[in-house]
Amino acid sequence: MFAGEKIGPCAVQGDRVVATFLSDPAVVLVVTLIRDLAFVVHAGAIITFACLAALSHRVGGPPRARILRVYQAFGPGLGISLGLLVFTALLLHYAQVGAFDWSPTPATGGAVGLAAWVVFFVAWASNIRLEVWTLEPLRKLDPDGTTLASDANQLDRARAAVALHLVMQGILWATILILTRIAVGT
Repeated sequence: MFAGEKIGPCAVQGDRVVATFLSDPAVVLVVTLIRDLAFVVHAGAIITFACLAALSHRVGGPPRARILRVYQAFGPGLGISLGLLVFTALLLHYAQVGAFDWSPTPATGGAVGLAAWVVFFVAWASNIRLEVWTLEPLRKLDPDGTTLASDANQLDRARAAVALHLVMQGILWATILILTRIAVGT
């Protein structure tokens, strides 16, 4: 395996060290635990905030403004968890396949596993859009979180846009969970 032949399309000289490191079951277990914890923190928070932002006013819960302020305050936790999730998911994929190859083979979960990776990429890109373009108007309109903006209608529209984007994100993360469970057969 290490006698000069390539493992996959991304194989380079340093693969021997990486392959040795990733062949240790304890390392794979720790990386898997980190990935799963990061997924629970990130996807769980997104789904929770999406449900709260969309439904709280219908059931007499806290106002949407308060929910979104808490969501914004949890931003560093979401960012760290997403970063860990992306890194560990890619690392485990490399450990499993031996390359960064997403062809629909049994090692990658077939077509369903490929679909999960595609939705994962869409969720990641959607998160960038949420952070940069959807949340920014809300930050500009209400920088102190006082809900006292010069234009209350614009502030309400910005909150509604964030809530809608969170719902879309929640659907994407729930879809990833369902697809990965189908791909691994559990």
